Amino acid sequence: MKIGIIVIDTLQSGGGFNQALNAVLQLGRLSEGRFEIAVYCCHEESLSILKKLGFAGKSFHFSQTDRLAIFANIHPLFGRFLRYVIPMGSFERRLMSDGVDLVYFTAPCLYATALCRLNYIATVWDLCHRDMLEFPEVRVNGEFERRELLYRSSLSKAYLILTDSVELAERVKHRYGINGERILSMPFSPAPFLTGESDVRTKDNLIKEEYFFYPAQFWPHKNHVRILDALRLLKDQNVFVRVAFCGKDYGNLNFVQQYAAQLGVVDQVHFLGFVSSEEINALYENCLAVLMPTYFGPTNIPPLEAWFKRKPLIYSKHLREQSGDAALLVDPDSAESLAEGIAAMLHPKVREEYESRGRYKLNEIVSERNVGEDQLLKKLICFKLRRMLWK
Repeated sequence: MKIGIIVIDTLQSGGGFNQALNAVLQLGRLSEGRFEIAVYCCHEESLSILKKLGFAGKSFHFSQTDRLAIFANIHPLFGRFLRYVIPMGSFERRLMSDGVDLVYFTAPCLYATALCRLNYIATVWDLCHRDMLEFPEVRVNGEFERRELLYRSSLSKAYLILTDSVELAERVKHRYGINGERILSMPFSPAPFLTGESDVRTKDNLIKEEYFFYPAQFWPHKNHVRILDALRLLKDQNVFVRVAFCGKDYGNLNFVQQYAAQLGVVDQVHFLGFVSSEEINALYENCLAVLMPTYFGPTNIPPLEAWFKRKPLIYSKHLREQSGDAALLVDPDSAESLAEGIAAMLHPKVREEYESRGRYKLNEIVSERNVGEDQLLKKLICFKLRRMLWK
């Protein structure tokens, strides 16, 4: 049996791309001596990164015929006519000509619905367009409708759906009427390049003082503004704290920078933009603690990376399902709560306690992932046995 692994995101997308790489590494391990795999990338730049991990990826692009195939499958009335004209899209034709039997989408992807003959594994990272629908990034410009179309169209036909937590699996099951046996919980992993010690201090060696680190793209739900409010509160108490923000701008960076200037804390904030994997590694190693008062969940990747790098974590209290007592939990709606958490983490003994809790929590998650991998392997073997029954 041959499994086609689809990597859609780019390095600039951040955590989503790193999790796609982890999915490739994971399936590579599970497939050894059992299945053949082929990795397909939408973006040329991803091929060189995959090569560093030992995989020879193949380049591909979705075409107009793939878009028509989506339309045909989503709209049965017009679809019957379209299928006479275009039996399948070029994407599926390419996979079938390569001998692929099962397609694994490492990220949520509407193009899964373009597949007419091939079975696929779908991935769901979150349902925040339902959980936190007030945020513009999941509401405006048709984004809510796009996500609903994606999940309603693709999940019911998936051979298997991978989520990163039991909590999310339950939401998928109940909101979209999916058979629970088709959903598998597989915890995230730290980024594959966060290994070893880095000889890079920070981006352009900008940060020489102690700082808190928040690796997050500039979306409103990442809650950078509340961190700035907390810095102002602490400054009024003669407590001067520095933070480092890194991540791509998705439209909110200018607002955050203006707000920092308005509060008079801009000299305490390092806006580093997009940084390399080596620099991310260094930023984790040299920070006092990782700060993440985000709204979206139920899980996130930076907590895992903080625990992996043995750094204490400040995290949103409504996401306690992921962290348990391994993070100092704060109210993301309250600058006072966040300021108290930051002030507490300035004490070495507090940081040492949360570092220890983080290591223990990470070990628990690794054990959960091992169980998930065993279940995934059983599902793949089951599919292989059934796939042998037709040409």
